[in-house]
Amino acid sequence: MSRLLITGGTGYIGSHSAVVLSKLGHQVVLYDNLSNSTDSILEKLIQITGQRIHFIRGAVRDTGLLKNTLATHCINAVVHFAGLKAVGESVEKPVEYYANNVQGTIGLLQAMQSVQVKTLVFSSSAAVYVQAFEKASGCRVPCQIVARRAGDVAACYANPNKASECLSWRAMRSLDDMCASTWRFHQSQRSGLTS
Repeated sequence: MSRLLITGGTGYIGSHSAVVLSKLGHQVVLYDNLSNSTDSILEKLIQITGQRIHFIRGAVRDTGLLKNTLATHCINAVVHFAGLKAVGESVEKPVEYYANNVQGTIGLLQAMQSVQVKTLVFSSSAAVYVQAFEKASGCRVPCQIVARRAGDVAACYANPNKASECLSWRAMRSLDDMCASTWRFHQSQRSGLTS
């Protein structure tokens, strides 16, 4: 049984990953600064998994706390979801994004190296697409198709063949399924989050 640290662990992707990984028999420790989530999810995770979920409140840039967490909980691998991801905001606050996403990841890697944790799963994006989200929520998302913004990539493609070949993994749900799940999660968390 592996002991896994999930950074960004109380967010949507992190908490759902915690459920799946727990059900597969792994022990998970969630690490999050709660900047985009709330710790009320912890009680729900206990209800869903039937197990106590360890939670550490901390910033991904706190290398000392990460090192201590990895050592104290005898972590074997890290799943890294603690990235800021809003393109527009990243252009407005580039230093904050750089500090969190680049310096934070470097600090995490240094903490891992210092305690000999050599396995990392890195998530580079958690974007939600407008049309599928509108379909799932029944709400119109006001948007305009305009020229690329500063920071946008010219084209973006994803090919899941490598995951299939190397990990024997295939997505079991569609984009519509994922957006519907996101919407249900958002609705269940509305009272606990502030805008």
